[in-house]
Amino acid sequence: MRNILKKFICAFAAAVMFAGAAGTSVLAETPKLYLNDIDVTQEASPVIVNDTTLVPIRFIGENLGYTVNWDVEKQGASMSKDGNTYTMFIGNNIAYDSNGKETPLSAPMQLVDDKSMVPLRFLSESAGLSVQWSQALFAVFVNSETAYKSLMPADTVPFTITLENGGVMKGELYPNIAPISVDNFTKLANSGFYDGTIFHRVIPGFMVQGGGYVIEEHEGQKYIGEKDTGGEAIKGEFASNGVQNDLKHTRGVISMARTTEPNSATSQFFIMHADTASLDGEYAAFGRVTEGLDVIDKIAAVETTQVQPIFEAFPVEPVIIKNIHVGE
Repeated sequence: MRNILKKFICAFAAAVMFAGAAGTSVLAETPKLYLNDIDVTQEASPVIVNDTTLVPIRFIGENLGYTVNWDVEKQGASMSKDGNTYTMFIGNNIAYDSNGKETPLSAPMQLVDDKSMVPLRFLSESAGLSVQWSQALFAVFVNSETAYKSLMPADTVPFTITLENGGVMKGELYPNIAPISVDNFTKLANSGFYDGTIFHRVIPGFMVQGGGYVIEEHEGQKYIGEKDTGGEAIKGEFASNGVQNDLKHTRGVISMARTTEPNSATSQFFIMHADTASLDGEYAAFGRVTEGLDVIDKIAAVETTQVQPIFEAFPVEPVIIKNIHVGE
């Protein structure tokens, strides 16, 4: 496929859609936290560090029925319940249980505002409780099905992106946040428009962008060709364009690509590989990948090159979308 990069057909004159500076936010704002259907955000003061929700081990542990003890000398904490004890140490991303089993943590135990913070998902799942995350509400629900169902918008719409290489990403669209963008994406997806399109711009630690180009073949040569929607551009649903949109560009969020003109989006979209707050209010975020974040990581890890004058960070081996489906 490397001969794809030697030459290409460009039957249009336009700026590269969606130009932005890569960046990563290590510490995000406090998400809401529901425990047993009660909002405990103020008491728990959860934080997000490197995509992991951290909570104070004593407050959450005791509310989950654990007995929690702190060892000042070893800078560690233990929590015990039903005859089993888990022990963790500051700076260590392993939880040790009383049977000798070691469980990797998505983030090490750490001090935040003088509180010993540990991954919420580990605490919850070790207690056998369900954990659900909602990007639309920027909230996490632990054993809180009632609160989740009552607060989630009724019109959340599922979607699935399937790649030619077998990778699958699933997520949810938010028509209550960006109805025009969701409607446009849904019509294109379910009409088969995205079938065979590629991710043509891949910047690790930032985002992966696709939905506007295909690989074409002519007289034995492969080229990059634009895929035209045949329709007009849509209104940009973001704050700087006069539209309220509180969905933040955090890891996994899907947003509409555009030129420097705010109302120029057509089919291209991008999926965040990492949190990038500078995009908030400047691009129309309209959904989020909830399953298959590892697929985004794999796309972000591919080798890329510069293809003048249109393409930057173009994958050497094409990443092809097999299809996108919106709905059940």
